[in-house]
Amino acid sequence: MTKYEKALLDMISFAEGTLGVSNNGYDVTVGFFTINGWTNDTDIKHGEMDWYNKELNSTAAGRYQIISGTWKEVLGSNLPMTKTNQDFAATTLINIKLKSTFIDNRSVDITNLEDKTQFDIMLSKLSSTWSSIPLTKTYTDGKGVTRVSGNSYYDDKKTSNSPNKLFQIYKKALSAY
Repeated sequence: MTKYEKALLDMISFAEGTLGVSNNGYDVTVGFFTINGWTNDTDIKHGEMDWYNKELNSTAAGRYQIISGTWKEVLGSNLPMTKTNQDFAATTLINIKLKSTFIDNRSVDITNLEDKTQFDIMLSKLSSTWSSIPLTKTYTDGKGVTRVSGNSYYDDKKTSNSPNKLFQIYKKALSAY
């Protein structure tokens, strides 16, 4: 894994609120419940609907809060929630989203995210995967629904993380690698 990927993973974990929580978020489900018995090389698989949080309407779990359907889709099956599998799934999602033209058709150079324009493009591309990451441009989908810059792609409300705050977190993480 490159230092750029590691820094992005730290930034996503920060945005999702799992950075530094319990086992650095790897054993955390949505709503900040911990997965009993989790270890770095666990054989515990994604809890799917057993981990469903009705209040938040989510099955998100792990350091990157990946929902069960996405977890199985990216990994090909419901593999154990090991640290390695979680990092691989999140990195795979990042690479898929950065190549996508959904929301923003501009390209992103992962090695150049210290450029604020590149970073902002990246945030918009990732916003459709992680609700805690704000859009950095206003976007209107094919059904005429407009989502506003600075808001979550999912509920069109301000996220608790501004693009500038996430940029600072990313740069700090990158300097550590």
